[in-house]
Amino acid sequence: MRTVGDQYRDFSVVRGDLRHQYGVGDVLAEELLDLGLPHRRSDGELLFDPLDLANVSADLDLECPERVLLRRWSRSLDAGIQNERGTYKIQLNWQCPAPGHDGSCQYSAGPIAAPLRPGDPSALFTGDSLVARAEPLYQAHEFGSSLDEVVAAARSLTFHRIPEAFVDDLGYLADTGLADCRLANLYLRSLAEKAGFEARPAAGLLVGVPFPARHVWFEVRVGDWWQPADPFFLHTLACWGIIRGEQWPLNHSPRNVLVRLATLPTVGGPLIFHDGQPVPVRIMARWMPASAG
Repeated sequence: MRTVGDQYRDFSVVRGDLRHQYGVGDVLAEELLDLGLPHRRSDGELLFDPLDLANVSADLDLECPERVLLRRWSRSLDAGIQNERGTYKIQLNWQCPAPGHDGSCQYSAGPIAAPLRPGDPSALFTGDSLVARAEPLYQAHEFGSSLDEVVAAARSLTFHRIPEAFVDDLGYLADTGLADCRLANLYLRSLAEKAGFEARPAAGLLVGVPFPARHVWFEVRVGDWWQPADPFFLHTLACWGIIRGEQWPLNHSPRNVLVRLATLPTVGGPLIFHDGQPVPVRIMARWMPASAG
């Protein structure tokens, strides 16, 4: 954590939320403070940075809402899904951030959510949900030894949530070996290009049912296809016990778990706007096997 200066932190989490949101009990909180966990004091209240706490929770495998989510992922990302044809039913839900205002709500979709909208994705719409069927990336491909350098580099990195200021800082990655998906895939894509691949960024959803996560990876042109490559996050998921490494080889193109929505290096920014203002959105997904119609 000390690889990041306090000027990049958002001290917004009160101590009373540590246990419920991050699984950090009172005894552990005191131990972390003794070790130098960054914090601020305001009006007698201790405040912490949410990224710091998320990193603590993940690295110590603490019981918290995110851990519940990952356990659900471990059931839905079974290796068998790689070979099953189907689509995802993606549902975005939100609420009016200013209830009681004059007139009806007018919503618009951000760049990442726009591909999920039927018709004109730039048009304004009403309602408090958006439902779409999305085709996952399915084409099978094994990169084999040609991706060995990239895979080895992915194994050498450690997943770590970092502030926005560092998401394209390759110097930070080189100095620390830490990266989130955005920084890691920026680096790995550059290695793939040096190895002679034509590569591009990709952004969209990693679909662990029922709660997908916004995600980035990179893609490599193979003939007429753009094949997704995500050795860093596959390695991270295996380290977390979400998938079994032998069932998801890092030099294979991951199938049926990625929904590409844009060729962008990031998935930042709001999904839905209300009268031009961002709205908190909850994303849910359901797997729809082709055999079920």
